[in-house]
Amino acid sequence: QLTDKKGMVSHELNVLSKDNNRIRLEIWSHPQMSGGKLSLIQNLARTTGSDSKNASRKSLERKEKLQDLFQDISQNLIQCEDSGIHEMVEVSIDRILKTTQFDRFTLFLILESQDRLIRSVEKHREEAANFKQNVIVPFKQVPWLSAKLVKGERFSILNVDDLPVEAISDQQYLKSRATISSLYAPIY
Repeated sequence: QLTDKKGMVSHELNVLSKDNNRIRLEIWSHPQMSGGKLSLIQNLARTTGSDSKNASRKSLERKEKLQDLFQDISQNLIQCEDSGIHEMVEVSIDRILKTTQFDRFTLFLILESQDRLIRSVEKHREEAANFKQNVIVPFKQVPWLSAKLVKGERFSILNVDDLPVEAISDQQYLKSRATISSLYAPIY
């Protein structure tokens, strides 16, 4: 149980790529407690590529950097005044992108009663890339993704071409956004 752990929890998985190459995937989870209850679980995943001692050392270094990053961001968000929350989220996203080397971070707000998502924050690691904020995405445009997001599921898409047939419109949306793979994690 994540709630029984202190700090960052990590584990590794071996997965097969589309071309049958074995890839080692590291996953880091950082539970956040508030008032004695689990309030947030932050997850990051990254491929390591090999099982060598060098990879283990780099993995430990990455784990320590991520743990420091999560603790710092969590502490800042908890202490942040309501008026400064937007700026704190922006700074946090920039730090996550820089540390993880992911290309893009997107935050969706789920409006279940209105059958839509709002792409409220989107940042790209490259400063030159600008995205429109507060873009409405109707559930009917991404029905497969919407159903999973509304249920609060955490899931990943390793390759949009491998989505099930019922996710064809979701696949088209993701491809139009130049998305090959993605990780989805609810934030409460």
